[in-house]
Amino acid sequence: MVNRQSSPGYSPIVSVFGSAGLGSITLGSTGFVWVDIGVIPLLNLVIALIVAGLVVVIIGENPFQALGIMLDGAMGSLKGWSYMTYYATNFIFTGLAVAVAFHAGLFNIGGEG
Repeated sequence: MVNRQSSPGYSPIVSVFGSAGLGSITLGSTGFVWVDIGVIPLLNLVIALIVAGLVVVIIGENPFQALGIMLDGAMGSLKGWSYMTYYATNFIFTGLAVAVAFHAGLFNIGGEG
């Protein structure tokens, strides 16, 4: 089990792939892995949908209809899936590049370039 206080170079990758195995995952300060992996990302998604829905309501449109149009445009056809994966690969590789730099102790400020 990785202790944050004893290891100055703590990272979630070390705790997940540490020598103790997957039974000792400690990603956050709560001590409950299911909260860090499941509840917090789900809560972030719900809050983002609420804020986006409020913006759509402010401009005078139906937020559920807008969400349906976005989902249908992104995942409703083969062309939508193709465009989504085409544009998402840039963000995925940028995130991986930044993660590698952070793991090495560096700060990558120009990743999106």
